[in-house]
Amino acid sequence: MRISKNEKGVTLLIVLLLTAVALIISAGLLYMVLQSTHMSGSMKRYKTVYEAATGGVEVACELINVGANPNIPGIHNFTIPNNNRLFSPTQGKLIVPTAQWGGWNTAINIDTADPDVSFTLGANDEYKVYIKIIDAVGSMAGVARGSGTGLHTSGVVQNAGSSVTSVNTPRLYTVEVLAENTNNVMERARVSLLYQY
Repeated sequence: MRISKNEKGVTLLIVLLLTAVALIISAGLLYMVLQSTHMSGSMKRYKTVYEAATGGVEVACELINVGANPNIPGIHNFTIPNNNRLFSPTQGKLIVPTAQWGGWNTAINIDTADPDVSFTLGANDEYKVYIKIIDAVGSMAGVARGSGTGLHTSGVVQNAGSSVTSVNTPRLYTVEVLAENTNNVMERARVSLLYQY
């Protein structure tokens, strides 16, 4: 029996295996770098639309405090599609408790075709923000609103000389805010708010 000592093919096989391993490692690293870049861009876009939603929270708080259009600079196209739905003395969402709303929609989902309030933000109005009041506990009927009234500026109690008087009974509002990019509706953020007035 004769054993062949020709090892020329073994070297080629080892070089091909090492090249394949190096190629697989390089492809894996390239994939991770591309995914990291993609995730970084997604996070940047989400943070931007989240900031727009946070702006919507601020507008919702001012809307509740003022009881009307808060006229905040920097927001555009501020609309309240149904003024009666928010401000009616007998069934308005900002005036009476949820049980007296007269059939207004209390679902947690925001219908972008018919929100309680909508407006745009950004230099080119690139973000559309929708606000919906979904629950109210307590009644605001007969409560003065706006600058210098209620809990908005004076706190829970007021010192009137030697006596301490309490301010109006606090009300609770549950509010949903949805912000989305007007050019890409997949770029959106949603914020839930429990607000005490």
